[in-house]
Amino acid sequence: MQEEEAPLHGPRSRRPLLSPVRIAAVYVTLAALWIVFSDRVLHAVFPDAAALAQAQTVKGLAFITITGLVIWALSRHMARQMEGIRRAQMDALAEREERFRAAFEQAAVGMALVTPEGSFRRVNDRYGQLAGRSAAELATLSWADVVHADDLPPLLEAAAAVATGARPHAQVEVRYLLPDGTPVWGRTTLSPVHRNSHVRLIAALCEDITARKRMEQDLVHTVEELTRSNTELERFAHLASHDLKEPTRTQVSFAQLLERHLGDRLDADTRVYLTHIVTGARRMRQIVDDLMLYASADTRQEPFRSVDLNRALTVALESLHASIESQDAVVTVEAPLPTVSGLDAQIVQLFRAILGNALKFRHPDRPPRITVTAAPDGEMWRVTIADNGLGFDQERAEEAFQMFRRLHGPGVTPGSGIGLSLARRIVERHGGRIGLATRRDAGTTVCFTLPMVTSQSDARAAQ
Repeated sequence: MQEEEAPLHGPRSRRPLLSPVRIAAVYVTLAALWIVFSDRVLHAVFPDAAALAQAQTVKGLAFITITGLVIWALSRHMARQMEGIRRAQMDALAEREERFRAAFEQAAVGMALVTPEGSFRRVNDRYGQLAGRSAAELATLSWADVVHADDLPPLLEAAAAVATGARPHAQVEVRYLLPDGTPVWGRTTLSPVHRNSHVRLIAALCEDITARKRMEQDLVHTVEELTRSNTELERFAHLASHDLKEPTRTQVSFAQLLERHLGDRLDADTRVYLTHIVTGARRMRQIVDDLMLYASADTRQEPFRSVDLNRALTVALESLHASIESQDAVVTVEAPLPTVSGLDAQIVQLFRAILGNALKFRHPDRPPRITVTAAPDGEMWRVTIADNGLGFDQERAEEAFQMFRRLHGPGVTPGSGIGLSLARRIVERHGGRIGLATRRDAGTTVCFTLPMVTSQSDARAAQ
């Protein structure tokens, strides 16, 4: 903050002062004219030497008198101009002081003028409210009396940096202590007040941020609670998964033992019943496994890294190798896929879910043909996976992403109905979008976006 300098000329003295050079020039001119012409006139009028000497004396006295009058007039003129300038400067100073006082006192934030050591020189009412003290009381105090002891060193350090010119401005969040010890958070901005190129005072503007700090603390507490809750839920899910799958294992094992024990004594209907029992138990186990995958897709404790989509696709295809061979399926990648930012394991699950759906919902009259392409889409990569399978009505496309939703009905194809739900969850956790276009008996095209790599280190990690 730079103090305003007073103007050289006020509104009452727009005429400039006579300069010393002009005054000297006028004086020399008049004196020279007086001497030259007055001597000629005296010599012409007084031929007698005695009379001429007396006339010369009178001329000198007249010159002194005229010169005195001129000096008096000029001095009076200059005195009036100086008085006008002084009054104009006083009026301007009073006006500036009034504007400063009004702005200082009526500011919506706390304002204070303090020494570099932290002693208060002037504060407004808002600053007094923030510190819980009157302006008169604060005038006898310093930061050390109203700021929390833990926050005082960084505040004084910032003030010293501003006072020495090391920093043009500084901002510190400190706790002001009310007389009863209650803390009030204030964001204090420090600026230097210069006078004659020296920092005389520091202007401190303080905004009450107590409500924001409370919200931040509540948010941190909420995040900690959610993290703890998620950890407990994940642990519970693993335990529940084990406990849910154990009865299905027992069911399958005893059904198979019963089939072997009875052997030829089983009639056709009983064998069908046992087959349904085993199939249902295995499907239950698959649903539990898929639910665990769906739940784990929502956890993102590790940071994103660069993921090579070519490698992720290869891993997914290897896990589907048996289905691809048995159905004589062909998966084509039209061009090398890009590197994206994400979680490697989840992107493998994403490819496996979408490709698995394409293989499960194949058209009965033709082998599966699946095409994978990628193209830039703003700051994302858009990946497209198209198949020539059964397809379905486009107006039901959104239903395909619902949990356990099977548009072709249960029993038509194996699976739990979680594949596309899992795919959407993974894509959204990566900040992308997913959708599909489909037509009955003409196949389905799934499009999703994943973030591009944003750092060179991620790109090197992918290599």
